[in-house]
Amino acid sequence: MTTLIAFIMLTLTTSFHVGELAEYYISQEGNSLQMKVVLERADILRLDFKPDCDVLKTTALCVSKHISENLTLEVNNKLLQLELGDSYTEHDHLILFFTGELLDEKVKSLNIKNNCFYKFYNDYRNRIILDVEGFKSSYMLTAEKNSIHLE
Repeated sequence: MTTLIAFIMLTLTTSFHVGELAEYYISQEGNSLQMKVVLERADILRLDFKPDCDVLKTTALCVSKHISENLTLEVNNKLLQLELGDSYTEHDHLILFFTGELLDEKVKSLNIKNNCFYKFYNDYRNRIILDVEGFKSSYMLTAEKNSIHLE
């Protein structure tokens, strides 16, 4: 009986597909900010970045370029430049890591504007999960509400 219940639970939980959702885990390590981006690989491979980029050949580069062009992150009213670090796939997810150096370790305000993937999917959602000094929360952004301002 326990095996049957476990089988049913695993079958149900693995068949649900959240889809059209990116998660951005933003955390602070000293004077740098790290951002881990988790995306459904199948959703990303359907995107047409052409003529700029072939998503099937250079997936991480295409996606990181799109994120860099469509996401702005200001810390203490100063634009933070994020650079792509590592990237890999795991359990049908594309995972990208970005880092940016803070001018001041004390984070007093955060402004995040995210327009990623809205031009490809009308109902796309971007979840921002913050673990930055004084700011620990989660926010769901959509095409209609694409930014957060925290002080």
